[in-house]
Amino acid sequence: MAAVLDRGPIVGEPRAISPDPHRAVLIGVSATVRSVLRPALRAAGFDVVEFAAIGECVERPALIVVEAEHDPRIVSAVRAAFGSADAPAIIGVVGWWSDHEPEVARLTDAVLHVPLRDYQVRAVISAFPLQAGSTGVPVSMMN
Repeated sequence: MAAVLDRGPIVGEPRAISPDPHRAVLIGVSATVRSVLRPALRAAGFDVVEFAAIGECVERPALIVVEAEHDPRIVSAVRAAFGSADAPAIIGVVGWWSDHEPEVARLTDAVLHVPLRDYQVRAVISAFPLQAGSTGVPVSMMN
């Protein structure tokens, strides 16, 4: 199985993170979104890993959260990276009254609106229970 490489916020030597079917990946999320999602995902039992771009994620996680307010094409890239067969659940995050919401909603399994509310986040996360296994689909070439 492929490993997840964590390059962190500073460019340097990547470190391998062992595959985990209970992993939730945050891609391109702001500090405000992160401050609500990270604790909620951890409370639901997910191991949370963050990446700036889909190209850094090389293991199929159980759940992906993508902030797509400024560029909804990132959701298309995430969906294409995993294909439709056995794809992880994808949650898109956009602002209220976003022009991008229809496209993000079409490409994701759920949409959350900024500003995030704890009760809304918990309700959406509870719809995606932890998975029993992982298929290890590599997505290292996506950006």
